[in-house]
Amino acid sequence: MLSKDRWFVLAGGFPPTLNTNAPQTELKPNETPSCTGISPTAEGYIAGSAIPSGTTRVAKTYSVGGGTYNWYYERLWKINTTTLEYGAPDYTATYYRQGPGEIALPDDSNSNLVFLPIGETGLIVFRASGAYIIPNANDREGKFQWTELIQEAKIADATHAVELDGIVYFCNTNGVFKVAVTGQMDEISFPIRGSVTPAAIVADYKNKLLIIGTTHVYDVNMKRWFAYSGSDFVFQTRRMRSANSEPFAVDMVGFEFVWVSGTAVDTLVQIQYQTQVEDRNINDTNELNFLYDRGREVFAHQAIKPDMGRDFMVKVTTLPSELKLKRILIRADSYSAESKET
Repeated sequence: MLSKDRWFVLAGGFPPTLNTNAPQTELKPNETPSCTGISPTAEGYIAGSAIPSGTTRVAKTYSVGGGTYNWYYERLWKINTTTLEYGAPDYTATYYRQGPGEIALPDDSNSNLVFLPIGETGLIVFRASGAYIIPNANDREGKFQWTELIQEAKIADATHAVELDGIVYFCNTNGVFKVAVTGQMDEISFPIRGSVTPAAIVADYKNKLLIIGTTHVYDVNMKRWFAYSGSDFVFQTRRMRSANSEPFAVDMVGFEFVWVSGTAVDTLVQIQYQTQVEDRNINDTNELNFLYDRGREVFAHQAIKPDMGRDFMVKVTTLPSELKLKRILIRADSYSAESKET
């Protein structure tokens, strides 16, 4: 006989972060192996959302002598094929060399693509074959230092890199990376390695988000990944497995959620979801209907046909805009929770 009072958290700690690079049975309640259309800013909840918009970074330029120069650290800079030109400090209407007036970047014939500020005093110069960092680009005397070519820091297009809070983020065919003024690099796309196609990166500077093309968003503060596919919405939970991988059966699925402010009383909404045990066929879509009353926080549950197995997951395919999902729970028989499970 199935237990009538043993509820377990299948998913929570939202918004969830995408993780396609680990076994689904090893994911945490706030991780998902598959999702699209989830808001990265609805803290504590899952809410449907289109991909956020970012802002193109402001870059001050001057037209001098028929050429276009960028303005960083109170001087003019311009990229040529194998050199980075720099002018004397404070001049904007005329280009005056200071010392040699250029930094040679001769490692190969690939074109320089873009340069960005990095740290509080540096510049990074991206090429199709790698990047150079000038850590003291604010030196008024022009006594610059620069690194050797950082070959792993390459991009195919000038739009494939952006600066946020002194850190530069870029993407290429190997993934999405961040690089500091010291030259230290880290792959931030490891949890979803192989999923991101190189594309233009823009930033939501207020919410500290990186928007990569039309398919992915990275939350810099919380280190969370989100995916998008037009206006589609899907959220799949981890595959819950008992501590000893012993078979168990789920007979009830429950949803904790809150109504979005402004929802009219007696509004009828419907959550649609599917369930799956192990690698068996995904069950038919379940429909859970209910009306809004004056209770803002709600726990709604529905009985499902029990099926014994060693892991279990839920896929939510429709989430009304009137709801924000807080947790998904299951009622299970013969489930042995790990000590960390709540």
